[in-house]
Amino acid sequence: PLIYGPHYSDAIWLQHYLVVTILFSFLHNLAGFLLISMRLERFLLFVYLGALAFNLTFCWLVIPKAPLWGAALALIFTKGGMALVTFGFIQRRLRVFPLADMVDMVLSAMASVLGYWGSLFFLRRGWALLVGILVLFGLLQYFWKFKSPLRKIENAKP
Repeated sequence: PLIYGPHYSDAIWLQHYLVVTILFSFLHNLAGFLLISMRLERFLLFVYLGALAFNLTFCWLVIPKAPLWGAALALIFTKGGMALVTFGFIQRRLRVFPLADMVDMVLSAMASVLGYWGSLFFLRRGWALLVGILVLFGLLQYFWKFKSPLRKIENAKP
């Protein structure tokens, strides 16, 4: 309440949606540093300029009709678009994550979320969160142990 003032209740629901920008920022910053190290600063500059143009246009169109929600969507879409373009470029050029590994991670995350939501019917929130995390770690351990190419190299006999 000290920071947000009387509109504190709006901040609570808004932050639930804005949390996804942390992932977008991480992916974009990682890709941005890789682009700079590959001497592709101009490409990165054009991504920033395109994102700026999109953000200004989106804000101009949406914020007058829905100020808080429009600003949040502008932030989410801009950061998501930048992450998609920069990390997509790096993925295409360097093959950072093989497609099969990305599918494994996404499916594990989805199973974890389903485990969390499903256990909320029977458990308190903290215990349900523990169920979701255990599902995630269990599946990632399974994929690492049985599907990882690094494990196959480690287990190969000379």
